[in-house]
Amino acid sequence: MSRDSENLKLSESGMHEIQHLADPAAQVQYRHLQWVAMGASISHIIAVFLALYAFREGDLQDLSLIHLMDYVPKHLAVWQLSCATIAGSSLSFLALYLALKQVLRLRHTLWVNAATFFIVIAITLDLQTFANLMITFADISAQLVLSSGYKQLLMMEAWRVVNQALTQSMIVSNTLYAMAGLVMAGAIVSGFGVPKWLGWTSIPIWLAGLAASVLTFSGQLSLALVLMFSMTIAFILWTITVAVAVDPYTHSHRFPVEKHPAN
Repeated sequence: MSRDSENLKLSESGMHEIQHLADPAAQVQYRHLQWVAMGASISHIIAVFLALYAFREGDLQDLSLIHLMDYVPKHLAVWQLSCATIAGSSLSFLALYLALKQVLRLRHTLWVNAATFFIVIAITLDLQTFANLMITFADISAQLVLSSGYKQLLMMEAWRVVNQALTQSMIVSNTLYAMAGLVMAGAIVSGFGVPKWLGWTSIPIWLAGLAASVLTFSGQLSLALVLMFSMTIAFILWTITVAVAVDPYTHSHRFPVEKHPAN
């Protein structure tokens, strides 16, 4: 095997960067990425667990607004904690994106910088969405249970909050996250700093996110939720994989790129 072919193979696998990693500051950046990736996976796991618990305990399989409004006042702590953890998982996505951006070596960073603004916009919408669900929707649901009048008005207001949440989070924010993820996948594949296969394996995750947005827009909410759940599980596994894959980058390596036979 020629020297150029071996260097190309090492570069594609990520070992080229590992073998030439001598700067302690770069190793610290990879440790930060490792911790952020694990933190993102844990935050998403907690959010998924609480959402599944609320979904099962509230018997919300039929996606009924009446059932949801009956469930929320009876399990207010679980509902508010679920909303808070989902919002927190959105923030962890931004942290992971910035940590990846920090270790990547790219020739052109315009699209990566633009995608950062996509994520900031998406997080802003998500925080507003889940704050409304956590406080406004919970208050409306409590009033519906206690009040004997104005039920029709309260139902209309509750549906407005839920409809706004679906539009902002499931359509707009989710689309922006997916677009930013595809940009980062392209940056990983075209740049240097982490194994390129991490970029290739993340592409199906972001395509699933775009498909979920399309399904939500077309009114197929049940299918969109199933796809979003599958996407989230795949993202959790991917973040764990990132933490494992960058572990060699956090250590010093002193073996040479090529091994020459002894004379």
